[in-house]
Amino acid sequence: SAHALMVEGLKANRWGGRQDSTTRDSLIQRYEQQKKLASRRDYFDRLLQPDNRPGFGIEVGGGGLLYQGDYKNPQANPSVSLDVRHTFASRWAVGIEGTLGELSAAADQFESTSLSTDLQLTYYFVPRAQVTPFLRARGGVITDLDRPSYNFGETAFLQGGASVGLEYMFSNQLGLSAALGVRYAADDDLDGATAGSYHDSIWQADVGVTYYGLF
Repeated sequence: SAHALMVEGLKANRWGGRQDSTTRDSLIQRYEQQKKLASRRDYFDRLLQPDNRPGFGIEVGGGGLLYQGDYKNPQANPSVSLDVRHTFASRWAVGIEGTLGELSAAADQFESTSLSTDLQLTYYFVPRAQVTPFLRARGGVITDLDRPSYNFGETAFLQGGASVGLEYMFSNQLGLSAALGVRYAADDDLDGATAGSYHDSIWQADVGVTYYGLF
């Protein structure tokens, strides 16, 4: 553009003007800032953040769990979660997460305090954008903390699932995410009852704040 040609000419001292050096330096500085921002925009004019999610991140979250199993009228209950995640490629991150919450059905048919411990793999669709959707796969163990002893297959069960969500980056190190997902138990005895042809499952919705760059 004509403005860019004028400023490039000022930088190269090809022509002068009536403005003093302070004004000229201010024009050049603003031009360089605009040029730097323009270089960070993609085809859709989104401002990119190339240094998003450095190193390890820790996420603290909260949300809700909804059990689906052999008892009627399941209830939604609050949950809390803690994740540690490492971005090992621009679009990929691996981590470990723990989620604590209640699972229950109405009329005291079923109630359990559960702890889910999972490995997770996350794919970011637009990792350098300020807002990106993501897909997360997970697998691990869910444990019923109300039962008196730990016995794999009776009080602890394998599980796997996935979630979809969005993450908004306030800066390259601070993000806010929201996700919706489901976990399926590898056994139908999660709620202490075995009926029907489907294994027990848990729907989860949560919101979390992640700080990246711990080390």
